[in-house]
Amino acid sequence: MSYEESDAIRYIRSKSQGGLGDYDDDQLLNIIDIVWDWQEANGYLDIDSELDDDDDIDIDALTDHAIHLLHKDKGNVVRDCDVRLIVEAELEYEATIDEF
Repeated sequence: MSYEESDAIRYIRSKSQGGLGDYDDDQLLNIIDIVWDWQEANGYLDIDSELDDDDDIDIDALTDHAIHLLHKDKGNVVRDCDVRLIVEAELEYEATIDEF
């Protein structure tokens, strides 16, 4: 199974138990993009990466980074308290697929 944005959004929404109904798919995709950009910038997506399964992503740092970027976005409506849930659900979704 490969990465599909629509599946990622469904997965994220399923993890929220209806708590993300105020946000449209584009707002969730924005956070998904932030997650991917952060992972790439920190070497988590490199094929040659020396990181292994024991190198867990720093969810606090990633969440703080996402919140920081969202505060710069004048069109952002995602509440800070929801960002971690979205970030964690995106990472969980990534773990369920076989390839990127």
